Amino acid sequence: MWPIFFLSFVVAGAFLYVPGFALFRGLGFRAVPSLCLSPAASLLTYCFLGVAYERLGILASWTSMVPVALALCLALGMMAALVRHLLFGKGALAEACDFEEAGESLCRGVSRLGAISLVPFLLMAFVVGMYAYVLPLDGPNSFAQNWDNAFHLNAAAQFLRTENYSMFSMGAWSPGEMAPVADPIGYYPACWSVLVALVSSAAHVSVPCAINVANFAFQSLVFPSSMCFLIHILFSGNRTICYAAAVVTPLFVAFPWEFVDFGTLSPNLAGLSLAPLIVGSFVLLGYQLLEGRAWFASALAFVITLLSGAMAHPNAVFSSAAILAPFCVWLSIRIARRVWSRSPKLVSRTRLVAIFVTCLLTMLWLGLAYIPSLHNVVTYSWNYYIDPFQAVVNLATFSFVRDYGQPLLGLIVMIGVVSIFRENQEIWTVISYLIAAFIFLINVILTSEFGVYSFKAIVAGFWYQDPYRTAATVVLAAIPLASAGLARLISLARRHVEIAQADWRGSAQIMSFAKNYTPVLTAGLVALAVLWPSIRIPGMTNVITGFGGLRDGVTHLYNVSYNVLDDDERHFLERVKRLIPEDALIINVPEDGSVFASGLLGLNTYYRVYGIQDKSDETYQSKVIRNNAEHFADNAEVRNAFSSIGAKYLLILDSVDEESDTRWTPVSFQPESWEGIISVREDTPGFRLVLSEGDMRLYRVLY
Repeated sequence: MWPIFFLSFVVAGAFLYVPGFALFRGLGFRAVPSLCLSPAASLLTYCFLGVAYERLGILASWTSMVPVALALCLALGMMAALVRHLLFGKGALAEACDFEEAGESLCRGVSRLGAISLVPFLLMAFVVGMYAYVLPLDGPNSFAQNWDNAFHLNAAAQFLRTENYSMFSMGAWSPGEMAPVADPIGYYPACWSVLVALVSSAAHVSVPCAINVANFAFQSLVFPSSMCFLIHILFSGNRTICYAAAVVTPLFVAFPWEFVDFGTLSPNLAGLSLAPLIVGSFVLLGYQLLEGRAWFASALAFVITLLSGAMAHPNAVFSSAAILAPFCVWLSIRIARRVWSRSPKLVSRTRLVAIFVTCLLTMLWLGLAYIPSLHNVVTYSWNYYIDPFQAVVNLATFSFVRDYGQPLLGLIVMIGVVSIFRENQEIWTVISYLIAAFIFLINVILTSEFGVYSFKAIVAGFWYQDPYRTAATVVLAAIPLASAGLARLISLARRHVEIAQADWRGSAQIMSFAKNYTPVLTAGLVALAVLWPSIRIPGMTNVITGFGGLRDGVTHLYNVSYNVLDDDERHFLERVKRLIPEDALIINVPEDGSVFASGLLGLNTYYRVYGIQDKSDETYQSKVIRNNAEHFADNAEVRNAFSSIGAKYLLILDSVDEESDTRWTPVSFQPESWEGIISVREDTPGFRLVLSEGDMRLYRVLY
């Protein structure tokens, strides 16, 4: 199966990069910057096509979407090239950022972004991804059996069943299916789900395999190429910093790797992987406006990346906004200095402009926090709390909310801060990091009540007040600083080698080797130290490293032998599928593992997400069945509830009897909320045992 996994990975890469590449080439970007930007355009096109196909009644699949997306991007790219030619003349047909013609200040390093710069980013991320994510998997078809993935897996499977990839038809149930909630279908960011469906339909792999492929593609392709684009713009293509960035980009556990261990937060992974493109295209646009040069291509790139990030997950937009806020203030100051360059009140005026822009951005943030459509997001509270001193320690060591940290990366980030101040280069990036750190700290040191617009909700509410997501924002802001910090360490190591060369009396070849490979050795030692697995000191303690703890978490979460849905239960579900009619509705308890039965095997289960009992739009029939199913034979209300939804079978994978060898269930499981179903036994009137194995049971409902 692993060869199929990597073949599917190649397919995912082609789907992500080929269509969008044509569009950005037409806009005038050079080949490698176009490649970095292309996932944003490709995913945006797929999402628009999914909506259009639903409206037109066209069935969606990779054969009907990918060629059309490629044709659309080609057509738009050719139109863009023609418009540039008509508006700006023949020279516009060349690259929009040609270093020799435009100058370094205009291109901000984009002209220096070639394959030799991008390849290290991709290679490093691929190697780390294999180590941190792929190798700990329990096979390519294993999947995370946790809260969020129940919805994501079933939603992707629903796309494939219905051949409807619209972001406005997302849900664990297909249209027309009986569901325990009033509104099972609605809007949800769909970039990640569409890619999963495209990969599954093209490579003929299972949905879990396609999910792993999509996650790995965003981790080892989209995120590093996006960060490569951003770093080259921020530091004008400085080679040492860019190569250092290739090393440090995949070394932070909190993002992107933690998102496949906690949650899982797959749509957030997709969105935040695109966030560097949003930031980079906006910074490029700002510098071009400041220089008074051609800015149209960068403006379109910003719009495309912004829309794509929003359709992947709105968190990407808010994380980008937090990072870009200091740049907006800095840009306004630079513009004010140019406008009033000869004014005797230049200093006071620039200060007023900075204050005005800061207040404007703050008011915009507050306004968005109070938008009714974002109310449920902003006021959703995890109520996660850490002692303030411990929170600062966790931030400094990049452990955030985990028991294991990455103190070496914290030190490198601090070195980067000092280096940026010494060089007086992109100081606003330090402010961005401080803002992201402030958001995280407020998120974990303050408490708030659910549904209340507290200070914590206003500051961290755009991330559901989730410390894992705010920690990822800190990582996005920290990577440029860490890149500058590692570059500084490389420069210091090289300088010490040069000093030692003067007094060296040994072989010239050894010294030449040391001088030439000092950057590689320095970066390699840092990467090795960060990636080092957990170790056990006999007789003393276990030392859990950042990546050691991550690998342990992934290994446990994706274990198919012992989990919420284990091997025995999956085999039992396969027997159920062969035994009953295809569309027969099955009453089930989602927390016993059957929550995944629909997405994995296509069983028509009634409950397909966790936490139905806590949803405000749960149907009357669902409440009756959950609480009183065992009274089917002697309660007309219960029989009517079963009859109204057409339930034919009742499934139990885990017995809750004390004498039974119960399997593992999520911590969210509330037995009292499912008392009516789990109380059904072989002798319960109204039910006939059809299939049993261990403590697993399938009953036929006797009307």
